[in-house]
Amino acid sequence: MTRTNNLDFLRFLAASTVVLGHGQALSGTPVTQLLGSNISTLGVMVFFAISGYLITDSWERQKSFKTFIANRCLRIFPALVSVTVLTAFILGPFVTSLITSEYFKSPLFIKYLQNIALNVNYVLPGVFENNNLKFAVNGSLWSLPPEFACYIMVAIVGIFANRFKNAAYLSILIIMSSLTFYNLRHPDITYVFYGTELFSSAGVIVYFLLGSIIRLYRINLSFWILGGFIILYALLFPTNSNYLNITFAAIITSYGCLKFGFMSTPILRKWGRFGDLSYGIYLYSFPIQQTLVHYAGNGIGANKLIFSSYILSILFAFLSWHLIEKQALKLKPKREMKYSPIPSSA
Repeated sequence: MTRTNNLDFLRFLAASTVVLGHGQALSGTPVTQLLGSNISTLGVMVFFAISGYLITDSWERQKSFKTFIANRCLRIFPALVSVTVLTAFILGPFVTSLITSEYFKSPLFIKYLQNIALNVNYVLPGVFENNNLKFAVNGSLWSLPPEFACYIMVAIVGIFANRFKNAAYLSILIIMSSLTFYNLRHPDITYVFYGTELFSSAGVIVYFLLGSIIRLYRINLSFWILGGFIILYALLFPTNSNYLNITFAAIITSYGCLKFGFMSTPILRKWGRFGDLSYGIYLYSFPIQQTLVHYAGNGIGANKLIFSSYILSILFAFLSWHLIEKQALKLKPKREMKYSPIPSSA
């Protein structure tokens, strides 16, 4: 992956914040907060904002449902299948408290394999039962179903509401924002469908939609506009209004990350010359961290856990990219072109 902008670096940075936040949580340390969110959650939101722009741009350039979905599947599923199989068939038997035959016969083992079909399940039988966060094998998987749902949404809007797509995206944004605000008032209410909690999904889909709208409306990316939003956020923050805070945080994060991402900074613009490691880091870091806690004990400490898991995650991501993800992407139809440049000013 080589670009003339900072997007590869920004995704790598977002994946790194996920490693940081999860490392703190899994070591029993309070998680760093930024813009009103856990730093790991903020990293996921950055992923969604970037994805919203690029995926919408991809559809606008080709508008072929078959090609579009094939390309998306080739990006998301090969690495997902690999991490699921490795954790279930290799990692699980080594760290489970059960004997091997009981492990493989357990319904939880079969259920865990449903992650391949985006039916998120976190538990493998007898695995990580004494960790700080018990039983969770790969907590990063929660974001993949809403990500794939966004792909389907882009295609559906493009096919059935192309003439009114701008209004359609705004309408969906209002609906997702309303669900997020409702969840702020009623955090005890959850609704799980096909392994996915819908309110938390709505929260990250908002960021995808903001990225999509920036692309569709060709919104100019300017430091002056970004600075204006930041000043407004700083002025309104003392009001303690969760609704205002979450709104401005979403706008600043989405707009700001795209402004930075489409800049061309020396060194950073060549970040992807060794491959796009961000997805692999995101997928592998959580089970790596849980494994380190399992062997080192719950008192491993956040700094030691974060550093060691970060190095291992980069290694696994490098192998995942070159052995699996890059090879799968070679199967993409040749008509897929580079993204359209976004209007930008100082």
